[in-house]
Amino acid sequence: MSLRFYDKPSAPFFLAPCLAFGAVGAVHYGDLPGQTVIAMVFNIALAIPAFLGLKRATGATRWLITLAVLSLFAFAIESIAVATGVPYGRFSYGADLGPKLLGLVPMTLPFSWIPIVLGSRVWAAAILGPARVLPTLLLSAGLMVAFDLVLDPGAAALRYWTWESAGAYYGIPESNFVGWVISSLIAQVLLTLLTRSAALPWFTTYSLAWGLFFWTCVAALSGWLGLTLWALLLLAGWLLTHQKKMTAGLAGR
Repeated sequence: MSLRFYDKPSAPFFLAPCLAFGAVGAVHYGDLPGQTVIAMVFNIALAIPAFLGLKRATGATRWLITLAVLSLFAFAIESIAVATGVPYGRFSYGADLGPKLLGLVPMTLPFSWIPIVLGSRVWAAAILGPARVLPTLLLSAGLMVAFDLVLDPGAAALRYWTWESAGAYYGIPESNFVGWVISSLIAQVLLTLLTRSAALPWFTTYSLAWGLFFWTCVAALSGWLGLTLWALLLLAGWLLTHQKKMTAGLAGR
């Protein structure tokens, strides 16, 4: 698919029917064969805009270095968490996300986690302005945690991972969000150091928006009214920023 496609205002919406259909399948037909393959393909496909946006902004060499460092960090912190419970709390990944590295963490993890890091950064920069480095970094981390408030209940309900001790927030322990604050801040610092002053294009956020839409559908289909409203609020915020960027003609810059 040409990069020019992602510069079109309608580009982020073409996957919506497919994502809604996928959410119905995941919630109501999750026991049917082929779920592992579907989940892996979805993870990789949704990451494409984020990875392409990073490459456009940084060039091939820094792109590979950035992906490698962020992937290593993701594998490291998630593996430590599964093995020790630090910093998220004790949990384990299920089989539906595919083969695991060292039997701990799905090998597809970078395709689901790095787009959250990149998308949150670009979204925060669009809100605050790229020159405000520290506020943008903090807002980026906050947006990552806000996204996880939607992601984690749905993913746990679909048995993508299982918590050893349930918490008050849709069964998710409070330690998980403390861990997300820590890991999100570290990830955003790493991204800042790795990309320097590179301005990632707006379409980098499409991966994040697609993921958010999918998990919003999961929340709605699960009957979680409060979580659905929170997810819709985040989606509305992204849509308002998207409209602002399209009006200004800055989709690809």
